[in-house]
Amino acid sequence: MYLNWRNFKKMILIILIVDKYQNLKGLSILLFIERILSKK
Repeated sequence: MYLNWRNFKKMILIILIVDKYQNLKGLSILLFIERILSKK
């Protein structure tokens, strides 16, 4: 399934909010994903 950028950003925001209360490992994973996407 292809996610458009808006939906993807919403998903990132939700995951970030959840992760802030759970684990910082998820944050580094998200930053890594965003780096990969911004290269495209």
